[in-house]
Amino acid sequence: SYIIILNILAIQNIIMLFSTSRLNSTYYQVISNLAYANTLSEMVKDPIDSIAYDVYAGKVDFFSSGLYEAIDNIDRSLDYLKGSSISPDNYQRLDVAKRTLNTLRNYVDMMGENIANNGPVKTNEEILEEIRGVTSLLEDIVRDFTVSEINDIESENDNLRNTSVFITTISFVIFALITVFALLALSRIS
Repeated sequence: SYIIILNILAIQNIIMLFSTSRLNSTYYQVISNLAYANTLSEMVKDPIDSIAYDVYAGKVDFFSSGLYEAIDNIDRSLDYLKGSSISPDNYQRLDVAKRTLNTLRNYVDMMGENIANNGPVKTNEEILEEIRGVTSLLEDIVRDFTVSEINDIESENDNLRNTSVFITTISFVIFALITVFALLALSRIS
């Protein structure tokens, strides 16, 4: 009867370990994505718009402005989030963000070509407005991703709560079984 009691306790511990480990891993990933998305949102709108304006205003040279480096950093961040997102909806959002980033890169290319060809300032002004519009859209997409990650945290919190109730119920059932086996063993001894 002691072997039965030990097996019941082992099963309970295995279930608790597996459930807790899975939930902690998912919860950690969502929190990590949220922190990363927050950092990404700081890289999108203001820095790109500021650099693009400085290029337009002639304050910095286009080729040494860092526009492409900033876009590449955003691209790497989107790839990281895409690889770690647990939500299919967020994966789609990040696909849209990548396409939006490609549009941004195209406008930056256009600005560079216009500058290299000594094109009209009016054209660069129009391109700058397009860049601002695209960075606003990209910022909105990253914000939507962040909100969705917060919703995922809420969902994981509900899962954690449900798992805790399940584990507590199993613990009471196991305690009752152990008590029954102990009483049976005690009655056999006497």
